[in-house]
Amino acid sequence: MIKLVIWDLDGTLINSLPSTFAAMNDGIEARVGRRLSADELLANFGSTEDQVLARIVGTQHAQECYQKYVKSTEQRIREILPHQGILEVLDTLKAGNQQLSIFTGRARRTTDTILKNLSLEKYFSQVVAGDEVDRDKPHPEGVYKICKAAGISPSETLFVGDSHYDIASGRTAGSKTAAATWDVQAQRSREKLAAAMPSYFIAHPDELHELLQRR
Repeated sequence: MIKLVIWDLDGTLINSLPSTFAAMNDGIEARVGRRLSADELLANFGSTEDQVLARIVGTQHAQECYQKYVKSTEQRIREILPHQGILEVLDTLKAGNQQLSIFTGRARRTTDTILKNLSLEKYFSQVVAGDEVDRDKPHPEGVYKICKAAGISPSETLFVGDSHYDIASGRTAGSKTAAATWDVQAQRSREKLAAAMPSYFIAHPDELHELLQRR
């Protein structure tokens, strides 16, 4: 039985990647001399935003670029919206007393800004951000941290994410995993998702409710 659902944030709960790419380019353009493509930016993903930027511009310029990125994110906040069907499934799961948490690679600052703007905080008992763990995804530290606080075994947990890093994090922890493929970037990286061997593939958020009813 699944007692806890852990969600990734970007590309899973929210449609944020176009805005994130734009904000990152706003942060680094003066240093790099051009705006990077989505693929160039994605090649540096897998950790908090400041670490992503550090890989691109070097550690000596990372904080300067990060502050520009945060400012741009706050200016673009209304561009970030829940994926279609997410609010409905969150309402349904919450009404059924399903425990819900978030483990995101985002830093706490922008995570809180986004959740507050979208009024999503009410759904989640815990939120673990990328700068609150020592080891980023695909390491399972964040999953362990959430499960320990909830008093629930990882084996009774489902991790829902759009990235192979999410799937690897959940699998290593011993959790069931669901590859969420409704975001454009997830569809583009379906081969990587498949190689990570998720327990399930779900193409629309409402499939998650059906999945949990079967479990």
